[in-house]
Amino acid sequence: MRVLQVNKFYEPHVGGVETVVKQLAEGLPEQGMETRVLTCQHKVQLFTTEEFIEGVKVRRAGSLGTLFNVNFSPTFPLLYRDEIEWADVVHFHSPSPTPEFVHLIMGVPADTGVVVTFHADPGTSRWKGLNTIYAPVLRHLLERADRIAVTAPANRDRSELLDGFKQKTDIIPLATEFEVDPPSGEERRRHQRKIVGTETETVILFVGRLSYYKGLHYLLRALTEVDARLVVVGDGELRGDLEEKAEELGITKKTQFEGYVEDEDLSNYYRAADVFVLPSIASIEAFGIVQLDAMAHGVPVVNTSLPTGVPFVSQHEQTGLTVNPKDASALASALQQLVEKPDYRLKLGREAGRRAEKFTEEKMINRYKKLYK
Repeated sequence: MRVLQVNKFYEPHVGGVETVVKQLAEGLPEQGMETRVLTCQHKVQLFTTEEFIEGVKVRRAGSLGTLFNVNFSPTFPLLYRDEIEWADVVHFHSPSPTPEFVHLIMGVPADTGVVVTFHADPGTSRWKGLNTIYAPVLRHLLERADRIAVTAPANRDRSELLDGFKQKTDIIPLATEFEVDPPSGEERRRHQRKIVGTETETVILFVGRLSYYKGLHYLLRALTEVDARLVVVGDGELRGDLEEKAEELGITKKTQFEGYVEDEDLSNYYRAADVFVLPSIASIEAFGIVQLDAMAHGVPVVNTSLPTGVPFVSQHEQTGLTVNPKDASALASALQQLVEKPDYRLKLGREAGRRAEKFTEEKMINRYKKLYK
């Protein structure tokens, strides 16, 4: 079976959806399927490129740039026409406006299977004002789809775009890239000495893009009331603002901005963490796969009660603590509770590791393999 993965970007662009596409593209050949990836250049680049990454053929259409999450790629339709003729199944990862606009115009052959993973409702993004234009395009694709996948029950139940399609919608959670392998206490302390220079402080870890919906301004305010060191892994448009905010709040000595960290080094940061925090404030955070990555390392999670898959992944008082979004005081209270109660923290971390075992790459890939068939 030949499966074409279609998304706006692909490795080396960093993002949760890009991670999922990579997991499927590289994992399905081990299940006897052939895969390709069709995407766009993630930077301004006029030329189409073709390469093999880990044995997977990746074709990137030239790009004039991106605006409102739409990649302006005049060559994408030409590549799309070629690749859909090759495929038995075309798997769209949504929201991904450029491929979806092209599908509206060019369609997919009647005998080709179409799968859509509905990662997030575009009506929850910062550009939701444009949704009146975009929603009909996406609905056209959802109507054509043979099967639709969502990553958590709430993501199926809360979206108006999926009304009328629930009978063909499957729940397939995302998966951590890491083996479930919590470190020993001594190993955690060793990684803390290497990363923060001490093992006497409780280490709170954040991993993700430094973007508006991640809620980091609330996290920095919360940190003023927490006796711990915060390590921030990731980069983005808000980094300068956040560093200035940390200085304004007087917490620079206990805030460590690490910037972008290569995938092969990320595990060391999770192994150094006592607590992981995901303080997201907007429903565009539909799952929070970094929670699973932390949980695979036996780290309890403090997250927010968004009406998405976020609290489905790490569950309140089972694998961590959940607080209301945009509530710095509640966030501080939850973090400080885990700082002050190491035994409770370790108990939640053990349960986090057990829950992470339900979200492995093998399980996710097998579910998609069954869906494709």
